[in-house]
Amino acid sequence: LGVRPDGTVEMLISDHLEWDDDQHLQLLTAKVQAYANAALSGELVQSYPAAEGKPVCIKLVWQHVPNAGAARFFETLDEQLRSAGIEFASAALPDRY
Repeated sequence: LGVRPDGTVEMLISDHLEWDDDQHLQLLTAKVQAYANAALSGELVQSYPAAEGKPVCIKLVWQHVPNAGAARFFETLDEQLRSAGIEFASAALPDRY
C-alpha cells in the first residue's frame, strides 16, 4: 500500500500462482473483492488516513505470464472496478522477486 506520485493510493497484490491452477482465479477474485471492499467501505482510510480523498488503484503484479483466460478475467475485473470508481492495473513482478 502506498501513494503514487500522481496521488493515487495503490493497493498491491503480489501473485505467484500458475494460471492453470483451477483455484487461482477464485482466490484472486476473493482477494480483489476484499481490497475493493476495504476501499469502498472506508476501512482503507481508517487504517491508512493518507488515503482520504485520493483515487484508488488495485494493482496485481504477477510472476507467471497470464494466459488468455486470465486476460479476459482482467478485462472483466477492470470494468467492474472502474464502475465502482477504482482503477485496476497489472504488471509482471520484477526479476528475482
